[in-house]
Amino acid sequence: MSELEFPQSTGDREECECTTKIPRRRTYANGSDAIFEQCPDCGRGGRALKKSLFTPEDIAAMGPWDDSFRLREMARYEQQREQFERAQLEREKAEKERRAKYNAYLATPEWRRRRLAVLKRDNWTCQGCLDAQAEQAHHLTYEHLENEFLWELVAVCLPCHRRLHPHMQ
Repeated sequence: MSELEFPQSTGDREECECTTKIPRRRTYANGSDAIFEQCPDCGRGGRALKKSLFTPEDIAAMGPWDDSFRLREMARYEQQREQFERAQLEREKAEKERRAKYNAYLATPEWRRRRLAVLKRDNWTCQGCLDAQAEQAHHLTYEHLENEFLWELVAVCLPCHRRLHPHMQ
């Protein structure tokens, strides 16, 4: 029997789209064997094959299941996970730096001047509920941060500001 020709399988599950599958002997920890299709290109497993359809000579000559594909996949997965974690740390660092810069800006006289101008413009009335006294100025956008147009800011009370930023509570 050639590598490309083997008996009908017991199942119809395919693990990859590759057209070449070869029978491989898979030995379990208890010493028992099973025959499965394995793609020689990507290493993915396929259907289980009936052992009874193979002669003992075919089974003895059959190559063992090749785990090197799985090991390479695991190494690639680990590399991708490490890249993701590095990128996540970089995003967290950038966010921390952005937040520190923002907080430093909120302590400047220029911000206090803008905040006061917005509170006066909105008659010290919260523009979120139109009921409570406004205490804070909320950025509608951060596009012009540190050089905001006053129409990019709105006067709000503390409860409405917390509603706008629930993640910061």
